[in-house]
Amino acid sequence: RDGDTFQARLFWWHAARLLDPDSPVARVAFETGPKSFDDIWVEYDPVRSALDHYGEPLLREHMQCKWHVTPDSYGYSHLVDPEFINANARSLLQRARDAQLAYARSGAGVRFKLVTNWRLDRNDPLREMVGNRSGAVRLDRLFGSLTDNSKAGAVRKAWRDHLGINEDELRILARTLAFGEATDTLDALRDNLDILFGLVGLRRIP
Repeated sequence: RDGDTFQARLFWWHAARLLDPDSPVARVAFETGPKSFDDIWVEYDPVRSALDHYGEPLLREHMQCKWHVTPDSYGYSHLVDPEFINANARSLLQRARDAQLAYARSGAGVRFKLVTNWRLDRNDPLREMVGNRSGAVRLDRLFGSLTDNSKAGAVRKAWRDHLGINEDELRILARTLAFGEATDTLDALRDNLDILFGLVGLRRIP
């Protein structure tokens, strides 16, 4: 299945970096971690890891990898719809909240990331709130208005009501959320892995 291939190639992209002495990747796991964010788990060396918007090191990323055969887009409302992740009851946002409470109660150091070949809808307000550098939610934009009578306010209200939480709790959760767009084809991912494998001393992909 293409979805399994996508997940496996992203896993090896991170795993191969374990052999690079200058890489910040310290540990990698497959199919482990919080539900819906257990496809790939990456732990980073705190000395060499990337920094979040607050200048604090990113210690772990838990990823949900989602490959679609046909191109499409998504927005903030999809995150509260269980069907978006082929679930019957709990949405991706609810599972992100569960993961945040279990793994990142303060909201710092951990990121729960959706990686998909669908892109954020250019007309959806969430697109403006996701940073181009890391894909993390920019809290200054999500919480840039005081009331619910704005684009950002509508997103906050929809997410608060869906989760049954207050504004402060939503801020902690949102700090842990990130969205990645896979722009390469599966064949391009394979070609990139071939180059990386050669650089770190693994057998090249025939």
